[in-house]
Amino acid sequence: MEPLPPIPTPAAQRWREFRVRFLPLIVFAAVLVGVVILWKNYVAPAAIVGQVETNTVNIFTTTPGLLSGITVQQFQDVKAGDILAIVSPFSPEATKAAMNAVESDVKVIQARMMVNEVQSLDAGAKLRLDLLLQKTLLSIAKVKLEEFETVLNRTQILFDQKVFSQAQLDIAKANRDGAKAEVTERGHLVKQWEDESEMLLPRRIGSVTNTVTLIEQDIMHKQEEIRQLQKPIELRSPIDGRVSAIRFLSGQNVSAGVPILSITPLRPAKIVGYVRQPITYHPKVGDAVTVSTRTVDRRSSPAQVIRVGAQLETISLLMLPIDRTRVEQGLPIAITLPAELGLLPGELVDIHINSQKN
Repeated sequence: MEPLPPIPTPAAQRWREFRVRFLPLIVFAAVLVGVVILWKNYVAPAAIVGQVETNTVNIFTTTPGLLSGITVQQFQDVKAGDILAIVSPFSPEATKAAMNAVESDVKVIQARMMVNEVQSLDAGAKLRLDLLLQKTLLSIAKVKLEEFETVLNRTQILFDQKVFSQAQLDIAKANRDGAKAEVTERGHLVKQWEDESEMLLPRRIGSVTNTVTLIEQDIMHKQEEIRQLQKPIELRSPIDGRVSAIRFLSGQNVSAGVPILSITPLRPAKIVGYVRQPITYHPKVGDAVTVSTRTVDRRSSPAQVIRVGAQLETISLLMLPIDRTRVEQGLPIAITLPAELGLLPGELVDIHINSQKN
């Protein structure tokens, strides 16, 4: 018998066999390829987490006062030197209190001058009394000198007549010489006291005049200081940027050192990244990396390491995965900012290492 022709398999049967035997393998392979692509481009963790640098500048006053006006609004662009706010450091009550303090200081100084004047008068009177005493003692010494000279002359005559001995003559000469020396010393002392008295009065008058001049100058300086402190303080922007925050309103009192406004530069300078632990890659200046945005269209651009930190530092929780709630430290590095990515200050980016030969 001749072999019978094969019975043709229906297309539906063939399709059923294909779905059962091959379609699951094809779907599995396609899903696997898709997962790999998604993991590599969107889900794979970056070797380095980074954030565009935010050099926010806080504006504050060094003198407490009343915030009399704010000339800018939030998110307004400003240039370096623009007036941002005006602070009035003194209120009328404070000014009056300052003027009263100046008057009180003047009265205290005048009272001290009166005390010094009385002390000067007492010192002058005592000096004059001492001068009169020294003159009296000088007169007494001169009388004694005349007396001893008379005694010496009589003793010399009696000595020549062989009535007194040599010892009596020597005693008379010694008394005369002692009185003469006393007169000389007291004369010098009186002369010094007179010179001191002549110098005391001009010195006292000059001292009083100088004190009055100093008081007048001190009053003028204090008044000028109060006038300068009363001038409003203009707070100006130190950089070009945008007003990112306004923390006080006009009419509020502000303290020294407390931020009033914040200015953020429009063009960031670099990206700050952190190499997370365990550190298997030790970055060096000049290493090439790739910066990737976290946007939906996920753009990438090459960059370069420009600085490396010296120690591990705490990584902000914003830069860590959502499931990481504990504090983590990493090695900070500075990376150039690719201009073509159009990154904003504070924006998070992923940084991939191009080469790990290091």
